[in-house]
Amino acid sequence: MSKVLKKAVSVVLSLVLLLSTFGGVSVFAAESGSFSYTVLEDGTAQITGYSGTDTVLEIPSEIDGYTVTHIKSVTASSLTAKTIVVPASIIAVGERNLPAFYGCTTVENFVVAEENPAFCAIDGVLYNKAQTKIVSYPKGRAQKSYVVPEGVTVIGEGAFWFAETLTSLTLPNTLVEIEPDGIRGCSGITELKLPESLRIIGDCSIQTCKKLKSIEIPSGVTEIPFGAFWDCWALESVHLPDTVTSIGHYAFAACEKLSEINFPEGLLNIGGLIFTLCSNLKSVTLPKSLESIHSKAFTDSGVTIIYGYSGTLAETHANKRGYTFIPLDEPPALPTVAKYKSQVRFSTVDGVLQDAFEYRLISVIPDADWDAFFIGENGQVRITAVGFVAANASSLQTLAFAKTAVENGTAMPAGWRTASTDYIQKINGESDAYFGCRIRGIRHSIQKEDIVCSAYVAYTDADGNPAYVWYENAVTAAVATGYDKVVAAYLQLNPDTVLPYA
Repeated sequence: MSKVLKKAVSVVLSLVLLLSTFGGVSVFAAESGSFSYTVLEDGTAQITGYSGTDTVLEIPSEIDGYTVTHIKSVTASSLTAKTIVVPASIIAVGERNLPAFYGCTTVENFVVAEENPAFCAIDGVLYNKAQTKIVSYPKGRAQKSYVVPEGVTVIGEGAFWFAETLTSLTLPNTLVEIEPDGIRGCSGITELKLPESLRIIGDCSIQTCKKLKSIEIPSGVTEIPFGAFWDCWALESVHLPDTVTSIGHYAFAACEKLSEINFPEGLLNIGGLIFTLCSNLKSVTLPKSLESIHSKAFTDSGVTIIYGYSGTLAETHANKRGYTFIPLDEPPALPTVAKYKSQVRFSTVDGVLQDAFEYRLISVIPDADWDAFFIGENGQVRITAVGFVAANASSLQTLAFAKTAVENGTAMPAGWRTASTDYIQKINGESDAYFGCRIRGIRHSIQKEDIVCSAYVAYTDADGNPAYVWYENAVTAAVATGYDKVVAAYLQLNPDTVLPYA
């Protein structure tokens, strides 16, 4: 083979090597002036780069005889353009994971030819023609706030990426989706209200919003995807709605100040390293609904405690990965005992009211609790004793010690007395049960305080262990402050009674 023929074959092979397929479209790469481009399968051109320094960057509608229909990227570290002019021929910009203008930090305005069928500019901001999607916000603008107009349903991929001068971004109530990197790198924003209309949050969509302090995800969003809030280091709290079922890898990574987040019941999947570098987050609560959790979900975070329910993935993960597990299981149901009524009984001698009187406290056990807790399988009553404890009102702070003494069979605290009985009245199988206890010999002449008391039921539980149930709150017997009122009522019923001090 001659050298000329070999050279020709070499050129052909080189051209073949320049041909590749991207997304099913053949591509031929070339350069023209400050632009690099590829020729697509349909014979049109796609701008892939720009190396110039023009203040006004005009995208050509034609390059080397090819109609320019796509802008893949014009990002360059040397870019100084303040205005980008988009011709009528452009029908697509950017591609997945590569927004066309994401690094154009000097650009202040977009200008779009009126006859362009796919795009338009509103106040220098690039939108699709229907004005339902914001494609790119000019990153070089000095303005501090921007309001996305109502009617917009999509924040495009990388639309606000590196819009670092913004301190306020208002989203419309029509917004449905924030595409990947949509609000990424807006490091000046301190607040961001996500509208209730929002349904989709893209990968890394709010990443590196470094001054954002809190976020509430609206109902309807089902996934917090990869890196959604990565590097939002000022973020302190996050609220997730019940609709969220999945949290992706690195979702809240490097949120250094994060100390509070809720995992809703209904959450199914948790990815890996979701809290890596979140040193202030010390614990998490995992729901019963959780079906899968990455082995490194909380690796390199401050999490040391996992709250959850026994027998669920929360306990399994905690035990397997060395976290402290604290169960949230609801305490077993307990029976109730409550005050039914109280009585004061006086005594007389020869028609004279005596100084000493009696206080009786009557308690009730609901029939449903009687059947559920106090009747064994064979119909035997499992109650072993009923009674109460009582003391002057000034001793209320030691009531807990009095209860412990009864349950342990030890000496009562100073000032407390206890009384018990095994008599319970239950008229029939459907009635409530009642029991009473009495304090006798209360002397009005020396009783200067009211009395506090609490009744109890001692029983054997279903496992055969001794158990006690007490009043939810102590009862105050107004034997001092209410004595005169009770006596007056007694005298109305017994008008011939004589008061010894009258």
